[in-house]
Amino acid sequence: RVHGENRLELSVCVAMTIQRSSSFSLCVPCCITNITSLTSNIKKFTFSVENLQDFHFKAGQHVDVFVPHLDNPCNISILSSPQTLLTTNTLQVVIKCSKYPPIAWLFNEAEVNTVLQMRPRGNVFWDSDDQATDRIILIGGGIGISPLLSILAEVTVSRPQVPVHVLYSVQRADDLLFATQIEELSILHGEVTTQFFLTREEGEVPNLSQYTATRRLSASDLEGHISKSTENSCLYVCGPRSLTTDVKEWLSLTPFPGVVHCGDW
Repeated sequence: RVHGENRLELSVCVAMTIQRSSSFSLCVPCCITNITSLTSNIKKFTFSVENLQDFHFKAGQHVDVFVPHLDNPCNISILSSPQTLLTTNTLQVVIKCSKYPPIAWLFNEAEVNTVLQMRPRGNVFWDSDDQATDRIILIGGGIGISPLLSILAEVTVSRPQVPVHVLYSVQRADDLLFATQIEELSILHGEVTTQFFLTREEGEVPNLSQYTATRRLSASDLEGHISKSTENSCLYVCGPRSLTTDVKEWLSLTPFPGVVHCGDW
């Protein structure tokens, strides 16, 4: 139990034993320690997790978050890495405003010091114990980049010798919420390369990164990276259905020799 002034304990998820595999963990209480508005309709939440014995996840997974008075949880991708959880007892998620009741409650009513029951899960992830991985391609659209940033951060810590290429597509320059974070990782780790795409900007945009193009992501942006990939390479794509559909179509014409992981938003 969590005690303290202004702390609200929301026991909406009955603790249960779930199969301890790469995809499931126990449901445990997590306390909101910070809420940051990234834009008018996107917020970043930081949670503290005290019970690390029963809360563990793989990079790229999401959490089921149980909110008060609602039976169904909301599924939110984890932004931070497993290594961050181990070293700071915290994890971060990003949510976009929605009419879906659990998301709407989180976005509009959740406060710092609120305690919510959460459990990690998901079949799309990168396992840091996989020593065979020799190349990773991350393709993210909008806040679909969130779980891919978890993978990126984990790779740079646990397997820094593995080449990682990030393709990050958004509508406008203001939507490049994590460009600085990605660029900093690419500076610190020479094996990380990046490309950013703005699909709805017109004319010149000031202060753009040298890695940014004002056009849509295309098949040609992948071809060079696919040609360097092997059966031990991994490609992750996460974002709007239009993006994932395009990538699937491109891969049907230029097959990827490794494993493809896809998440639609």
